[in-house]
Amino acid sequence: MAWCDETFQVQLARPASWSLDPSDPHRFITAGTFLLVSARGSGPGPQPSGLKPPTLTFLCSLAANHVLKPFGTNPPIQMLLIQGHEGCLIMAVDQQRNMAELVVRFPTPRLSYEFLTVDTDVLTMRQVIPTIRFTDESWLTWAQLDRMHPVLQQSDGLAPLAPDPGAPDRLSFCAPGAIRSSTDGGVSWSDVSVQAAVAASLATDYPIVALGPNPQPFSSPVCDQGIVDPGHQSVAYASFDVVRRGQVPPPFSRTAYQTLDGGRHWQTVPVPAGSTMADFGGFAVVGPTVEAIFYRSDIRAFTLSPTQIWIVEKTTDGGLHWTTGNQTCPSVGPCATWSPARWANCAGGVIAAQWVQYSQNHGATWAIPLLPDVVHHCLPA
Repeated sequence: MAWCDETFQVQLARPASWSLDPSDPHRFITAGTFLLVSARGSGPGPQPSGLKPPTLTFLCSLAANHVLKPFGTNPPIQMLLIQGHEGCLIMAVDQQRNMAELVVRFPTPRLSYEFLTVDTDVLTMRQVIPTIRFTDESWLTWAQLDRMHPVLQQSDGLAPLAPDPGAPDRLSFCAPGAIRSSTDGGVSWSDVSVQAAVAASLATDYPIVALGPNPQPFSSPVCDQGIVDPGHQSVAYASFDVVRRGQVPPPFSRTAYQTLDGGRHWQTVPVPAGSTMADFGGFAVVGPTVEAIFYRSDIRAFTLSPTQIWIVEKTTDGGLHWTTGNQTCPSVGPCATWSPARWANCAGGVIAAQWVQYSQNHGATWAIPLLPDVVHHCLPA
């Protein structure tokens, strides 16, 4: 697994049988123990009142005697070198606690973090230490970066401009009252009206209406995400932000619609078993396949790992038939993408996240890297 700060990637080995803790993306667990990888800053830059940054010895002593750490009174601190970089190993006095913490200074001070920390049991720690490697990513200017290409259909939240990574000339975005699309890289554009989606929504519990004392249907609705089927120009898909009938937001929800006749009629995308129409997470286009991704309706129980919290519906015949399957790897570039996007209300405490995920077996299963791992809609990226 790997952990990254601004310029360094830290690689280390862990037991393959351990699983990611659903409540903490930096923590791996197994029966009776855990492995936690994090970092600590010592305040690089000018210090208050001219104070110098704390030394490694001071930080190790501080960690060893922290009241919330399971090390006991005056635990032994062993100074050591990890790949030539100074560090310390703290082990619990009481062997029954069997816990240890490793603190290692990064090769050079970083902007935010200066020390890598690893917490686990003593036996696992002794196995992990020899595997730690620092890879200097070095700082690059924008001019030094290679030309970047899109490798996924949406980033944080639902993308207002939806590219197909396998067909860079095919673009679409939501305009007032329509989905506007291009097949020639933006030289020419055509519209698919979404007005009839409003009428279709009025028969559901989540109407597309303007909010207020007397909610009224939108005269020019704007979708949240809109795409045109890559193989069927008269077929389009749209997502809308909505509120359950009779309720006052927040929260909002997202619903998914499709048209098979160029916008004259719209209908809801079939909802898979285990989800609801209000738990829609976004569309993705991979080659000839369109994916509609739904959150499981039990996601709020937080009982599932991040790679198990959505259901993927796929169509390759322009929305006539949908089948449940796995997310598909992007048609070009690495097999890495974002998880679907859930609506977030930061002021109301409804914090949603999008996970970075990758597959090493062509999309059969997906995993989440240690870092960078997630973007929180309501927190600094």
